[in-house]
Amino acid sequence: MGFIWHRRRNLMKIAFLHQPWNQIVPGKPQGSVPIWTSQVAQRMSREHDVYIYSRRFDKTLDSEGYGNQRYIRVSSPIDEWVSRFVLPLISLGDRQRPSMSSTLYFRQYYSRAAKDMASKGVEVVHVHSFPQAASIIRSFHPSVKIVIHLHVEWLNLLPPSVAQRQIQDADLVLGCSDYVSSRIRQSFPAYSAKIRTLHNAVDVDLFKRKQCGDAQPDRERRILLVGRISPEKGIHILLKVFQRLLEEEYNLRLEIIGPEALAPKEVIINMSESEVVSRLRLFYDTTVWARLRTRLRNRYPRRFWWLQDTTYGGALRALVKGKMADRVRFIGFIPNEDLPCWYRKADLVVLPSVYETFGIPLIEAMASGTPVLATRVGGIPEIVEDGRVGILVEPGSVEQLADGIRNLIRDDKRLFQMGEEARQMVIDKFSWDKAVTTLLQYYREILLTPAEPLTSR
Repeated sequence: MGFIWHRRRNLMKIAFLHQPWNQIVPGKPQGSVPIWTSQVAQRMSREHDVYIYSRRFDKTLDSEGYGNQRYIRVSSPIDEWVSRFVLPLISLGDRQRPSMSSTLYFRQYYSRAAKDMASKGVEVVHVHSFPQAASIIRSFHPSVKIVIHLHVEWLNLLPPSVAQRQIQDADLVLGCSDYVSSRIRQSFPAYSAKIRTLHNAVDVDLFKRKQCGDAQPDRERRILLVGRISPEKGIHILLKVFQRLLEEEYNLRLEIIGPEALAPKEVIINMSESEVVSRLRLFYDTTVWARLRTRLRNRYPRRFWWLQDTTYGGALRALVKGKMADRVRFIGFIPNEDLPCWYRKADLVVLPSVYETFGIPLIEAMASGTPVLATRVGGIPEIVEDGRVGILVEPGSVEQLADGIRNLIRDDKRLFQMGEEARQMVIDKFSWDKAVTTLLQYYREILLTPAEPLTSR
């Protein structure tokens, strides 16, 4: 699609800066952050000039137009070398600090993107995930307003002095939930005024309401889980519950959608004082031999098939035996545009996470008219009104999770009523139009705010 550039009254020049690993294809976003940017940029470009920056990978264009948006890809060959050889050496001196928090982490990418933004007169740059980019951008483009959007509790992973340096050049810090925002305010009260919440959203036209299903009491009931195959998602807990329910003669099927992608241990384990979260250490390779074994199996599966599978996915597959063998399916990755039909076919969507900053699959399910069963952690209670659109249980509780499924799965009338309430709640609170309206208001506020003197930063 060609690039159409119209000069509009009262426009803003807005740039979105992707995470370094995101490969961006206009019109075909995959992954939560690329989807977020695509949906927001599409709507903002109707009235404003929008640039979308990402790293350049092989066989991708330096830039291309898509409607009123401009996609710009930045080459950063030095960054690969730094990530592979320099950052691991630095991490040896401080194993508790993630290498991704270093100011050397993809510094060339952020520097080159900032230079290009300055040449285009960008007024607001929206940075996903990495607050250390703020000072780099500020050094090349002093007048730009910088928004740092945190999808995880990244700042609380860092030593306070480091985190403070990383956000002092930001004009606005966004958390994806009140849970994330409040945690940041607690850690950095001096910056409370610049910390806001912007909830994630869902395409309510793509994720449409399900039709009334088969009400036969003895039919097979479908439970769906959507999320990465990673310990904090609590899939091992759900499998234990599912085995118990099958033994009680429940006619159930469990389908698990998502890629095997473990969250870094330091991002999950170090973020919580919960004993339930602490126990997740058991699912991570802790020795050099275990990490080497996993790497060899993943890279050369045919050659090293005989090595023991010690991954989290391997542990889950080992649990699926006996009656569960033909009742549990690991579907793997499903493109976003194909997810709606899976939600609509499900009777209940379950997310038994022990750590979660938001929970996008929950609002996708609710938009589809499917009730949810989730845990009372992180940002989830902001989404799920207990008893109205689904049920909340305590994280790690096999008993409560089992009772929740028992109470809902055979009650078609209650499932339908909850599904209707769930969709309406999403339309009212979690639509993309509402998110964009809120975000544009935030942008206008910081554009009207004079820059702080450098001495106070």
